[in-house]
Amino acid sequence: MKLTELAKHYQNASIFGEAEIEGIFSSSKKRAKNWLFVCNEKDGKKMKKYVDEATLNGASAALVYKKCECGLPQIVAEDIRSAYSYIAAAFYGDPQKDLKIVGVVGTNGKTTTCRLIYEILNACGEPCGNIGTLGAFFAGEKRELDLTTPDPEDFFAILKEMRDRGIKTVVTELSAHAIFYKKLDCVFFEALIFTNCTQDHLDFFRNMESYSKVKTSVFTDDKCLYKVINADDEYGKAIIGRGETNVLSYGVKNPAEVFALKIRVKASGTSFFVNAFDSVEPVHIKLLGCFNVYNSLAAITFCALKGIDLKDCISALGRIEAVEGRLERVANFNGAEIFIDYAHTPDGLENALLTLSKIAKNSLFCLF
Repeated sequence: MKLTELAKHYQNASIFGEAEIEGIFSSSKKRAKNWLFVCNEKDGKKMKKYVDEATLNGASAALVYKKCECGLPQIVAEDIRSAYSYIAAAFYGDPQKDLKIVGVVGTNGKTTTCRLIYEILNACGEPCGNIGTLGAFFAGEKRELDLTTPDPEDFFAILKEMRDRGIKTVVTELSAHAIFYKKLDCVFFEALIFTNCTQDHLDFFRNMESYSKVKTSVFTDDKCLYKVINADDEYGKAIIGRGETNVLSYGVKNPAEVFALKIRVKASGTSFFVNAFDSVEPVHIKLLGCFNVYNSLAAITFCALKGIDLKDCISALGRIEAVEGRLERVANFNGAEIFIDYAHTPDGLENALLTLSKIAKNSLFCLF
């Protein structure tokens, strides 16, 4: 693809020179032929250093913050992060325009909620892909990933492959870092799901105010069609109160369109009744804990938007095994049940231990 063609896909870009582009990468150390180097560095000297290194490794052009005296053809865009998203998507044929993209945002529950939606839709005849912490899943295959939300060069390459393989809907984890760095800036989501916002990543975001602001910033009419919100989370309630359109809520404690009643947790799984838009049905899932009731409610709410029959949705939900590393039973040793959980935040660990304490017959030990 020609550099000038790529540049047309981002309004606020200037183009200097022409080149043939056969790939897009953000590491100056990548060795390839005729590729576009995306340089996120704003310091002039460092930018020149990285561009020169990329040139030696085969780059034929660069996407930069300001024009670089390096001899390479360039796309210059002040907002590099946003330009990176649009240009990477264009290089892969804008697959996001042919797919229904669902983003799951939250400190905890993203991986499980994505997996539940993925499994339910596929079971109900809707070809679905899943991108997140555990990898990319589609058409019975798995791709290993390095990041929860891949960088644009990888994300849109995966979307293209999914589209070409007949996938119709893609559910993806959308991390706070991905929102901050505008990785999916060019994507208009069919729906965004908000699970919760609790203490995490404060080494990067410094405080809960800035962290929560980033997480909730995408729940706007210009970024998504539907907003599926946890009504029991304080930041979720704030999103609901903004006055955006097409907001649907789920929860256990506060009024919501989809809510759970009579929750019971046993070693065999979790049972509850769901009231989804005034239709009431019993639910049994193999997953443990009240937090997995919330994940299930989020999945049920979105699947209702997709037109999935509630009974079919619940039937598929009940067949799903524990998600890898998410309060997963891995062994029995001398009569002790052993579970592994990804919990990496204070409330995540607390919820896991509270759940296990309800089914533990004697002592509960935690190796953290």
